[in-house]
Amino acid sequence: MIKKSDYKDLTADELKQLIKEHKLALKILQSLYGECRAENEQVSDLEICIDILLDNLGYSKHNILFRDAKSLGQMYVEDSEYGKRHGRKNTELLATVVVAEVLDYHDYNYEIDDIINVFGVDKKQFFREKNHIEEYAT
Repeated sequence: MIKKSDYKDLTADELKQLIKEHKLALKILQSLYGECRAENEQVSDLEICIDILLDNLGYSKHNILFRDAKSLGQMYVEDSEYGKRHGRKNTELLATVVVAEVLDYHDYNYEIDDIINVFGVDKKQFFREKNHIEEYAT
């Protein structure tokens, strides 16, 4: 445990060096934590696809979008036919639709083609599934 009293006698340069070292240690720990979560399958394929989509669309710093998309996706999977294990293409389609719905809900502008092209989702399937998730979300 880090205590303020342990560092009172350090100079500014020494504190700066400690901060650098702790930042590096934090990055290493976060990386290991991510690997452990993935190994334990606590992170679903859907959540990974949602992360990829939002990152590719430039929303990597918008935590509320990540949280809302993952929550909506998880609830939809539990309450629909997606509750069973599906293939990669269906998971990518669902992630695309969920992200589009969350962006619509928060009034973010996006190009349909941009979001569809991340995973190469079929436009007809996208709009069909988008109608289902819009009905579900209301």
